[in-house]
Amino acid sequence: MGGSNTVGSNGGQPGVYGDLGSAAAANIPSGRDSAASWVDKNGQFWLYAGEGFDNQGNYGQLDDLWKFDSNAQEWTWIGGSSTVPASCTNSADYGGQCGWPALYGALGVPAVGVSPGSRVGALGWSDKDGNLWLFGGIGDVLGGWDNNFSFVDQYDLWEFNTSTQQWAWMSGNSSLICGTSSSEDWCGQNGIYGTQGTPTISNIPPSRNNATSWADSNGNFWLFGGAQPWATNSYGAALCNDVWAFEPAANEWAWMNGDAQFGSYSCTATNGTSGVLGTPASTNTPSGRNGSASWTDQSGNLWIFGGDALTGDLNDLWIYQPVAPAPTPSFELVASPNPINIAAIGTGTSAITTGTTTVRILVAGDFASPITLSATSDTMNGVTDITGSFNPTTINGPGTSTLTLSVTGASVLIAESIPLTVTATGGGMSQSIQVIVAVTDTGQLAAPTFSVQPGTYSTPQAVTISDSGCMFYNTVDCVYYTTDGTTPTQSSPVYVAPITISSTTTLKAVGIYFNHQSAVSSATYTINLPQPSFSITGTAVTVPPGATTGNTSTISLTPSGGFTGAVSLSCAITPTAASDPATCSMPASVSISGSTAQTVTLTVHTTSALNQVRQLLWPATGNSALACILLVGVRSRLRRWRSILGMLILLFAIVGGALGCGGGGTSSGGGGGGNSGTTPGTYTITVTGVSGSVTQTGTASLTVQ
Repeated sequence: MGGSNTVGSNGGQPGVYGDLGSAAAANIPSGRDSAASWVDKNGQFWLYAGEGFDNQGNYGQLDDLWKFDSNAQEWTWIGGSSTVPASCTNSADYGGQCGWPALYGALGVPAVGVSPGSRVGALGWSDKDGNLWLFGGIGDVLGGWDNNFSFVDQYDLWEFNTSTQQWAWMSGNSSLICGTSSSEDWCGQNGIYGTQGTPTISNIPPSRNNATSWADSNGNFWLFGGAQPWATNSYGAALCNDVWAFEPAANEWAWMNGDAQFGSYSCTATNGTSGVLGTPASTNTPSGRNGSASWTDQSGNLWIFGGDALTGDLNDLWIYQPVAPAPTPSFELVASPNPINIAAIGTGTSAITTGTTTVRILVAGDFASPITLSATSDTMNGVTDITGSFNPTTINGPGTSTLTLSVTGASVLIAESIPLTVTATGGGMSQSIQVIVAVTDTGQLAAPTFSVQPGTYSTPQAVTISDSGCMFYNTVDCVYYTTDGTTPTQSSPVYVAPITISSTTTLKAVGIYFNHQSAVSSATYTINLPQPSFSITGTAVTVPPGATTGNTSTISLTPSGGFTGAVSLSCAITPTAASDPATCSMPASVSISGSTAQTVTLTVHTTSALNQVRQLLWPATGNSALACILLVGVRSRLRRWRSILGMLILLFAIVGGALGCGGGGTSSGGGGGGNSGTTPGTYTITVTGVSGSVTQTGTASLTVQ
């Protein structure tokens, strides 16, 4: 139906992702194995992650989400990355054990950016509302062959809302609960079995991959078996044969069948009990296995065939007749952040340090009893005490409490991770979790520093984060930062280049390497960028009163704040002169772009149109009598002058009075008559520029003398 019929030169085909969220006939997921898959209530097929190739042909653990429309026969890339991390391509030794870490967010809260990260062999199913669920699988934790736990079996549970297309972390771990030796690349995590057949919100299956899963007619999820690295952090694996049921509405797991935790393993590797062929019995149990085929029949019974066991590949066929457990009133504890990072104590440091975390109570099955919280004391090396107190100590139903830890030091430097047991009791139930107290040797891992001091700036700032603390460990992959004011973790972006701050931002950074963590550095930058605009300036002009040409000012329009566009121009001269007011003219508009000032020429006129006519008809002597004599001296009897004379008489009738014709006397160059032009004095030229909502004015001085 699609895809390539060859493997390709690299051992697998790269994907064609297209545009995020857009279906296209050319789109196709990359070659991969061990992906999770579902069919939703509309019959659409969904695919998530697996181990394979990205769009560049690089191999690793994937975190991409795809939907296939069976009617249009087109794929859509819905979420996740189209590439594996750049570090995965640095060496062929990764062997696919390199991918994107999960971004958990708040428990039970869907949000943009939240994601299960890279997963191999995870389990997937859809509920009756059409939402998609994901459990466990192998996930990259720290991202790199030379880092801890690049191959970790998870036991976290996720829900994907197909309407909002957002993930939510629903239960299980959000942090690694294993040792921190550099040789421990494998890590399995023990579950909480509880009482067989009894669901509670605190139950959780052990971590695993490549298990068998189903969804029954009521939308409950079932899983069987799977493989898991040993929880003791040793190399090797155990094969599970336990059966679990999950009821989405109550958010509760129930251990229904099979063997629970055994010895130092999270799952057993027994051969099971076959019983009598074709006869159901409560004592019958398949052997531990992974990779089985499975399906459900019309009666809702679950079937499995074969799988990979310690003894080899199996071909046995089993049927399981499920009875869904009823939701049970229960509660669960979740601590965030966990671990809690506290600065080292002892020699050269404070004698007492404190830290806090929020403990959240989640309830299911209408649980409503008061719950009392307590934390046990512990010691480090027998000389350092850790105590914890809650505020409040009692919670009625769901709610939160703040746990404050106090660490008392001695005369020696202590830097290690110590578990603190938090217990909640109420309604005849008791639940416990471990909060990891990571006491950091701050002498070895200094807090990051910023190249730009916090403050207010009018231009974008390029901030460099120093990682001198990480350099103690000869690595540059431990400076983590955020730009949204939240505390950075190992799920945050890794600092690799200067960060451009172009709007008001709180930048935080922390150094983390194994169990060493620096203090969090924080700086707030207020960026007040100027609004796009322009300024107007002009050069001064000095002109005689009756000038008509050559009187100009250079008008400069200078952009600021990235202004670009056309500016409409107009000008005016104030105050109005008593005689022949000066006028100005200039281009109607000018275009501005870039950062260079644009100039236009403004022309000043200090002689009116009337005055110009006077000068054409009137000699510079100003003798009006002579003009009148010349006028009347024309002999009327000369017929050829009659028409000219008539026009002259009409013109002088209009102009003559102002020129003093017939009134006797003369006019000097002073204030009232004659051709003196604009009254001498100092004036202001105002230029106005308009572009959209931006209006600016500028002035230039005009002197008439």
